Amino acid sequence: MVLTNGYSLEEHFLETEDGYILRLFRIGSEIQLPGDPPGGGKPVVFLHHPLMGSSIDFVAMGPNRSLAFILADAGNSYDVWLANVRGNRFSRNHSRLDPDAPSDVASFWSFSWDEHASLDLPASLDLVAQVTGQDTDMLFVGYSQAR
Repeated sequence: MVLTNGYSLEEHFLETEDGYILRLFRIGSEIQLPGDPPGGGKPVVFLHHPLMGSSIDFVAMGPNRSLAFILADAGNSYDVWLANVRGNRFSRNHSRLDPDAPSDVASFWSFSWDEHASLDLPASLDLVAQVTGQDTDMLFVGYSQAR
């Protein structure tokens, strides 16, 4: 949906300390030129989905109607990042467990919203800070579990 509407899209992967592999998306970022600060120096906006959602929640209604697109189009003012927690359609991977293998199913799915908050969120914010060089001035937008 992002690419088909003419926006740039980057995928970033991270592994949490307990082995879950999360995928974050960055939209609307410009290609960096040598000497430019990461993210073009634009403020980072980190969008976090609700409990049963994913990053799709912030782009599903398309340009001019979805928050991620509105922020990306706001005078090229924001570096927009979309989170995905363990177990959703974009973060359904693990370094040792297969969520579809009968022998791993119970172990893979043995987590709660507590791990979303204590492991996934800090790891995601750390990745964004590392990539952008902005670790103190991020804007955070979330609802439901992302309070």
